[in-house]
Amino acid sequence: AAITARIATFLPMVLLSVLFPEVAASTRARQSALPAILLTLALTMALSGAYALLVFLFPEFVVTLLFGAKYAASSGYLPVITAAMALLAVINVLFSAFLAKSRFEFLYPTYAGLAMTAGLIYFWLHDTPGQVALGVLIGCAFVLTASVALLVATGKGPRQLIPRSGQRRA
Repeated sequence: AAITARIATFLPMVLLSVLFPEVAASTRARQSALPAILLTLALTMALSGAYALLVFLFPEFVVTLLFGAKYAASSGYLPVITAAMALLAVINVLFSAFLAKSRFEFLYPTYAGLAMTAGLIYFWLHDTPGQVALGVLIGCAFVLTASVALLVATGKGPRQLIPRSGQRRA
């Protein structure tokens, strides 16, 4: 199930190989990187979301199609794991964009999310594979939410991706 769920993360990954140099070049030229970032986010959400919806609606079919009927029992965990991987794909877009702009404060929510996920799994959500998958989903949702909140709270949200004339890059 975990291998099948990772498709939601790796399906839109090719977009990041285009986004990173585009954002870096825009930053160097003191131009807006926002259109490229928003387009990549939209395409990532569309690709990962479509796959996650397919898995949510037909988990047994997806597992049987990719691995055969003998693995169909693992299909119960697949929707939760796929949802976590789809969130991770969106997180990857944000992190790639901000790494291309040499902004590293977005690692803090990641560290906090990793610690929280490890704590959840270690102390509470470890009895079944489904609980572990839920812990990972909660962790990914936390990292995404905390990253966006950090953007807004620090005043370095999407508007800061559009440098004004004579302004140093964000």
